[in-house]
Parts: sequence; C-alpha cells; structure tokens
Amino acid sequence: MFTKLLKISGASLLIFSMLVLAACGTTNNDSQNGDGKNGEETELKQLKVNVDLPEDIKPGEEVTIKAAVTYGEEKVEDADEVMFEIWKKGYEDSSEKIEADHKGDGVYAVTTTFEEDGIYYIVPHTTARDQHTMPKQEVTVGNPDQSAADDKNDEGDHHAHSSINIHFMASENIQSGKETELMAHLKENDHPYAQAEVSFELWKEGQEKHYFVEAKETEEGTYKAATTFKESGEYTVTVHVKKGETHEHQEQQVTVK
Repeated sequence: MFTKLLKISGASLLIFSMLVLAACGTTNNDSQNGDGKNGEETELKQLKVNVDLPEDIKPGEEVTIKAAVTYGEEKVEDADEVMFEIWKKGYEDSSEKIEADHKGDGVYAVTTTFEEDGIYYIVPHTTARDQHTMPKQEVTVGNPDQSAADDKNDEGDHHAHSSINIHFMASENIQSGKETELMAHLKENDHPYAQAEVSFELWKEGQEKHYFVEAKETEEGTYKAATTFKESGEYTVTVHVKKGETHEHQEQQVTVK
C-alpha cells in the first residue's frame, strides 16, 4: 500500500513539474516575440545629420552652414567629431575641411566663403554614439557655367566619377612607441563601401622607407588597423582602397609626439 502511494505521489509531482515548465516556456516565448518589453528595448537607433544652408548663396559672401545631429529622437550634444568637407565640382582633390563648432540643441556650424560661381559639394563627416555618417549635399553658388563644370569633371576628376568618399581618422594625441588605431570610413553614393581591400601606407617626413598596414573591415564601410610609430615627427598616411578595377587613395598628415 505504501509503495503504491509513493508511485502515485511521484507521478503527480512529475506531471506538476511539466506543467510549470510549459507555462514558463510560454511566458518567455511571448516576451521574445514582442508581446513583452524586450522587443521595444532592442530597437536600433540611427545617427542622422540634416544640413541647413541659405537658399541663395552668392560668391564672395560669408555663409553659415549648420548640421543638426540626432541619434534616434535624441539631439546629440557631445559628438566626437563634426567636420565639414567642401569642394567645387571637379576639384575634390582640393577639398577644404573645417571643424564645426557646437552651437547647442544638437546643432553644429561653420562659416565659410565660396569664392566663385559653381557647383559645390558639402559633406559633414560626423561621428557619435559609435556610429559614423557623412551625407553628401550639392549646392549651387551664384550662376555657374554648367557646361564648363561638366567638362572639367569629365576631364579627369577620377574621385568624382567613382563617388568613393574616404574619411580618415586617427587619435589627436599619437605617442611614439605606443600602439594607435587608424580608421577609414568609406562611402559610395552615400552608402557604405564594403568588402574592399584597404591598407594604410605610412612614412616619416624626410625618410624614404615606407611601410604598409593592412586594415580589417570591422563593420560595413569601416576599416581599422593598429600600428606603432617608432619615432616622433610628421608622418604621411595614405589610405589605399582597392575593389575590382577600382583603386582610390587619399593622403593625410599626422603628428606623432
């Protein structure tokens, strides 16, 4: 009799345990499928930049260019970098880079002067919240000769034809003998330029020896490499980008302390 009672109790306990586990599994699945709060917490935010320009820009007049930086619904007040790159159509190799000042309310601004009529491009290189974005915007200054601008562009502005934008980044305080990270953000027609072969060519001013560091794509369109500068001084860093028949490069000067 006692043995039978134990068997019945054991079976009842087993059935009860199975029912509890089944209920827990149902609750967890509901949460993971979005019925709970978990689905809302995993929503991804994007870094966005909206450029604000005067409607009528005349050559020789000082203008203010603004960039409103947001991360989801948040106005970004502590961006790591907002730098405007500006060039006249057909002259990307002579682009000017201006670091923006934070004006508050998520707005960063620069003042500049467009010296002559023409079609210009403006790219606000922006880094914040571990993301990078660099939308390109076209602006007309004065009354440009469109045919002349197109002719110049067709004559040899290889960068404009490929539409590959290279943005190099490194620490502002590079120390000799210590490892530092080099980074390049690549975009083509405002989209990340992925699956490219990227390397950094480095050499010290006044020396003939060059060396290369291969970069790895850590996320779509972002390439990183680590290196150590053995001596202090001025260095040239050339970012080489290869993909298929495309080969682009851009030089940057860095100071090693």
